[in-house]
Amino acid sequence: MNRGLLMAAFGCLAVILSVGYGLLAQLHDEAPLAVGQSLSGRPAAKSTCPQAVVTQAPGGMEVSERELVPFSSTQLGMNTVISDTADAAGPSARSRTIEVVSGGYVDELTESYDDLRPVGTISVAGQPVTLLTGSLLSATVKVVIWRQPGVAPPCDVHAVLATNLSNQQFKAVVASIRFDHNLASTSGSANSADGNSQ
Repeated sequence: MNRGLLMAAFGCLAVILSVGYGLLAQLHDEAPLAVGQSLSGRPAAKSTCPQAVVTQAPGGMEVSERELVPFSSTQLGMNTVISDTADAAGPSARSRTIEVVSGGYVDELTESYDDLRPVGTISVAGQPVTLLTGSLLSATVKVVIWRQPGVAPPCDVHAVLATNLSNQQFKAVVASIRFDHNLASTSGSANSADGNSQ
C-alpha cells in the first residue's frame, strides 16, 4: 500500500514538473522586459500638472466642475470651473463663471476669442501678467495666461478665464491663486483637488 501512495506522489510530481517546465520554456521564449516596464498589465502611473487653485471665489460662486485633461498617456492637466450657485443666479442676472486651467497650450486657450486685447498688467503668484479682455457672445471675458517657471511644458501654462466678473472681482480671484503641487506626482482623483494648496 505504501508503494501505491509513493507511485501516485511521483506521478503528481512528474505532472507538476512538466507543466512548470513548459511554462518556464514559454517565458524564456518571450522578449525580455524593458527597463522600467511593469510585470503587471496595469498602465503606467499618471502625473498631474501642478494645479492653480483659486482660494477665494467671489460670494455666491463655487466649484461646479473639475476635469482631468490628457496631454499624453501619462501626463494630465486640470480644468476647474467655478460658477454661480443656484441661489446667486437669478433669472435676470448674467451668469458668472471662472475657468482655471492648469496645463495646456496658449493658442488653444485663446482661439475662441476674436477680440481679446490687452488692458493692463496684473500680478499672478508674484509674476506680472498681461490682463486681456474681450467678449464671447454677449458675455464680457477677462483672461490672464502665464507660464510657471521651472515647470516643463505643457504643465507650465496656467490661465484664468472669467465671464461677467467685475474688474475688482477678477483681480481678487487672481490674487488668491495658489499652486497645489500635491497632485503633480500622484494619480489621485480630481476630487482631491479641493485639498491642500501652497
